[in-house]
Amino acid sequence: MMLLFLKQSLNILMKQILFLLILTFFASCTQKKSVPELDSEKVQRNQIKLVDRLKMSNGDSNMVYEQNMDAEQEFNQLKNFQDKYFKKSVDFSIKNFENEWQRVNAVTDVSDLNNDEAKTWFEINGTLLQITGKAQYAEKMEDIILNGFRPRNEIEYKEIEDLVAPYIFTKNVDHIHINLYTPAEIEYEHTLHGKVKIWQETDFPDSGDIVINFSMEKNRYIEVFVRIPDWAHGATVTAVGVKYPAPPGEYAFIAKKWHEGDTVRIHFPKKSSVAEM
Repeated sequence: MMLLFLKQSLNILMKQILFLLILTFFASCTQKKSVPELDSEKVQRNQIKLVDRLKMSNGDSNMVYEQNMDAEQEFNQLKNFQDKYFKKSVDFSIKNFENEWQRVNAVTDVSDLNNDEAKTWFEINGTLLQITGKAQYAEKMEDIILNGFRPRNEIEYKEIEDLVAPYIFTKNVDHIHINLYTPAEIEYEHTLHGKVKIWQETDFPDSGDIVINFSMEKNRYIEVFVRIPDWAHGATVTAVGVKYPAPPGEYAFIAKKWHEGDTVRIHFPKKSSVAEM
């Protein structure tokens, strides 16, 4: 009887252990699913070369912009979401993160921010851009560059340049997102081998004409996402003589095998002023 009792107890114990293992497995899966993978990632600073200076605000860089306590508090709420994402916290919610962004964005004027606040706002938008791949966050980053940053010296300019550069192009394996328009180039090794170099020729925002150039050691398939500003109704995107849909506020999508010397030509209708962006 004792032996039978021990066997029954062992079976019960094994079932309980198995049940706990199953619960742990599903809890782990649920946690992972609650934290989405990055849609695309910023690139290493040494992969990006800025060919010309970033165009920033025409505001008086010598003015003292006091710390905006309201903005700091609002951004801290968003930074909490940002921290939870990178820590893979089980209570992270991208829906709540985006809802909070919508609320803060509605009450934030980038021209009222000091440089530290503008950097924080830029990084928050950069995180959301990487997670969601939504053009609205890149558009806000562009707004911060053109109307928020006011470098007072070359050291501060370099800090802003290093912050911005990794987001000009973002990558998902070999797929490239073109988020910000400025003379810049990216060079990397394709996963199927062979160097790939992509660079922009543009005077944006003074001109709405942009040329994206491709150079590569071997013909390679790359999916390219070209951001179309929300205001750019009537924009055109032409790659190797073929026109692609260019929906305002989204990304034009080009999927093809690229060859040495291929180009993408982009045209946005002229805006009357940078301040409207």
